[in-house]
Amino acid sequence: MDVVRRWGQSPYWRNIEKSLKEKEAFNHTIAMLHVAEHLEWGGHRVEIIREGLGPSPDLMLPAIGGSRDAVVLECYQPAVLWDKPSELGIKEAESVVEKSVEEAERQIGTDVPGIFALCGSNQSSDNLSVLREVVGRRLAKTVFAD
Repeated sequence: MDVVRRWGQSPYWRNIEKSLKEKEAFNHTIAMLHVAEHLEWGGHRVEIIREGLGPSPDLMLPAIGGSRDAVVLECYQPAVLWDKPSELGIKEAESVVEKSVEEAERQIGTDVPGIFALCGSNQSSDNLSVLREVVGRRLAKTVFAD
């Protein structure tokens, strides 16, 4: 609740409040607020991107260095990673990560650099270890553009 209260003072509150009232958007909104909070604690100025008619990322922050002015961030929260954890095997984790990356790419687009945050709640340390391994392998295959 603290993260919701703090963002209640934000100029983005109207969009946040609307999402908190929608059952399908609630968990995603909570995850997004926690990611935004973490980035702000790290000294970044975070903006919540207003929902448009098409796919769009969730957050934007000024780029530090490089040739771009901003970086966008998509928070993706698969249902299997929310609340009651089940044992997550390597194959299922690979499927979750690949589907999440595809969804994030669709939301982020190609116009600006993007970051993807895989979000979840109440996961076992075993599940987190499996996800860490799978995400690390997937990241090693990623080609970065300048």
